Amino acid sequence: MKIENLEKIISQRIENRDNFSNSYTVFLKKAGRKKIAEKLGEESIETIIEIIKSDKKRIIYETADLIYHLMVALSISGIKWKDIESELEKRNIIISRTRKTKSKPHLYILLHVHKCAGSTLRHHIIRSLKSGEYLIFRKSVDSDFEDRQKIEKYLKKQSRDKLKKIRFITGHGTFYGIHKFFPDSEPRYIVFLRNPFLRTVSNYNFFVQTKDDGHGSRKSIFDSRHHVKDFKSWFTKTDIMQNYITRFLRLRVMNVGMTKKLTEKDIIFIKNVFKDFYFIGLTERQEDYLFLYGLFGVKRFYEDRNVSVRYYEPGRQDEIIFKKMNQFDYEIYEDSIQLNKKFRLNKKNNYNKVVGKVRKMRGKTKILKNKYKKIERL
Repeated sequence: MKIENLEKIISQRIENRDNFSNSYTVFLKKAGRKKIAEKLGEESIETIIEIIKSDKKRIIYETADLIYHLMVALSISGIKWKDIESELEKRNIIISRTRKTKSKPHLYILLHVHKCAGSTLRHHIIRSLKSGEYLIFRKSVDSDFEDRQKIEKYLKKQSRDKLKKIRFITGHGTFYGIHKFFPDSEPRYIVFLRNPFLRTVSNYNFFVQTKDDGHGSRKSIFDSRHHVKDFKSWFTKTDIMQNYITRFLRLRVMNVGMTKKLTEKDIIFIKNVFKDFYFIGLTERQEDYLFLYGLFGVKRFYEDRNVSVRYYEPGRQDEIIFKKMNQFDYEIYEDSIQLNKKFRLNKKNNYNKVVGKVRKMRGKTKILKNKYKKIERL
């Protein structure tokens, strides 16, 4: 069946829904845009999974489902297939022209997972950039800057000339897909991950250290009598801390809430997206910090930022229990280790050359106090 014929059938059933009351198409129309969007998302993930598995029959089956749901979504949005064809033709022209023009400047986008060295990296990089060359999306800059819709609304208000100057974006609110607001730049996504157990230990110590600052997230550290819980009681009874890395990445990559149940499909989707990232850094590897500094020409070096005071030292038994409860996090972390190694071994990336140059410079430079730098909005 041709796309045009499918479009015609869907349109007829929606327009004459009284005559097709038992039709699935009519059911979707009545269910509304949100339901159709959810189904479209499910079919997209299922298609991706089958592509990864390389099962041709299943790929064809899932792709057919995906196209059908997409055509329903387009129909209720008043969009014709010929409009899509027209846009594709425009892109073909643009791509042809792009090949003949010089490459776009790189835009580095760092997804900041809590307690994975993001603050240290950020403070080094923004000190090497000029005002107006970076964006930090976090609550301390603006209360709206951890809400995806509000960030998108903010970016839509900015002039193209301002956005053209941006070289670096980070912050806990930064999400995968934000590059669509920067058409004049070539996006390079980066994320730093950490051993899940050690990340959680650091998170616990940080919450204990800052327990009295009034931040809502610190409430989980207290029991019913407002006493600080021990580490084991805290991580075993705080649901959001189970597979926290995966939950956070799903939020920033797939736009799915932190509290929603995790599934194997989430893991597959995140791992597949990571293959398109420019660099997956590891908090445990100091060389990875130096590589990132080299990309931005960092010449001044500072003490690590937001290092938690140690109220709890990791215990072997706690780690065994933790690992059993956080298998999704470990799966993503182990996959990230392999992606990190693959990047370092690729000579085209000049990893060792960049790291060696920055290490030599750092060895001759005094390590400065990491005083707070006020982050400016555009």
